[in-house]
Amino acid sequence: MVKYTGRLAGGVVLGLVIAMAAGAASADSIPAEAIYEVTGVPGGLVVHLGGGDGKLTAALRASGRYLVHGLDTDVACVAKTRELIHSKGLYGPVSADHFDGRHLPYVRDLVNLLVAGDLGEVTMDEVRRVLAPGGVAYVRHGDGWQKTVKPRPAEIDEWSHFLHDGSGNAVANDKLVGPPKRLRWVAGPRWCRSHEFPSSVNAVVSAGGRVFTIFDEGPTGVYRKLPQRCKLIARDAANGVLLWKLPMRGWQPEFGTGTGGRWMIHHTIPRRLVAQGDRVYVTLRFLDSPVSVLDAATGEILTEALEGTKGTDEIILSDGVLIVKITKKRSVAATARIGKDSLDDTLAAVDVKTGRQLWRKENTRVVPYALSAQAGR
Repeated sequence: MVKYTGRLAGGVVLGLVIAMAAGAASADSIPAEAIYEVTGVPGGLVVHLGGGDGKLTAALRASGRYLVHGLDTDVACVAKTRELIHSKGLYGPVSADHFDGRHLPYVRDLVNLLVAGDLGEVTMDEVRRVLAPGGVAYVRHGDGWQKTVKPRPAEIDEWSHFLHDGSGNAVANDKLVGPPKRLRWVAGPRWCRSHEFPSSVNAVVSAGGRVFTIFDEGPTGVYRKLPQRCKLIARDAANGVLLWKLPMRGWQPEFGTGTGGRWMIHHTIPRRLVAQGDRVYVTLRFLDSPVSVLDAATGEILTEALEGTKGTDEIILSDGVLIVKITKKRSVAATARIGKDSLDDTLAAVDVKTGRQLWRKENTRVVPYALSAQAGR
């Protein structure tokens, strides 16, 4: 545990100082903004232990990226909290429940942030049990507040590319993975659009404790009659909380995303999405799209178009270098046409820190699915 002594911006500083003064402050005295500034939790499942009058519980719903659950041993406080969040129109994304004061009602590794002005009989071992890897507990001890971060086990691997990483070897280095034992979380929609047409799940990668999916949210059962409604969707990997959605542009069958049978999604689509750390790299349009860079926590577009990447249809990232395959006259067929295309492919490399192009090779042919990089080669 560490006692927070850093500086915050503007009015947040004053609010935090007042809240921490002389042990007289209650949990509700601390502004939610100050808590998020100190803890650095950008979204996910937030638990407020000892909700009191419910004001802080409601305020912790600082944006749509947070799902808030208040817990209290006092039934009257729970009722008061529920009344308040109902009056604010927040019930659902914010809720409150009674608990026994000792056992937190969550499976292990689920909670992104736990805030408690008084733990009561709840032990820190119990708090650490429910925190997700990288999750934070912000708990008052005496005259100050202490921030505890649950470390992410080194044995957990990520799946940042369609084939695990830039090397193209679809084998994870995870040491904790094993046979499924139970359902972890469920997120809608419950059904894909059709069993007989291209899957609604276009691409899936995971990095930084988040899962990113290109998903078609169009109505189920009417694939031919209504257009696709594809979005890039981010969820917390520990609990499935929706973090953000971003519409894909020009992502329709007539532009080549896939038609025909259920296996006929265009072969490049799963290779157009890469995530690493706090960044996501994706082609937001299907045709002639450059690579855009997004903030993984918020979905904010940080760079609309990386230099020299227009027309990208495959992406890999290795050692800070983004390598893209560009096809000028790409077929809209849903299967690769190896050996039939002209020499119109381009390979280009971009430094992701500076956004500058490192090198470019034009007028060549790159076999689909073959792009990989490892150890500087």
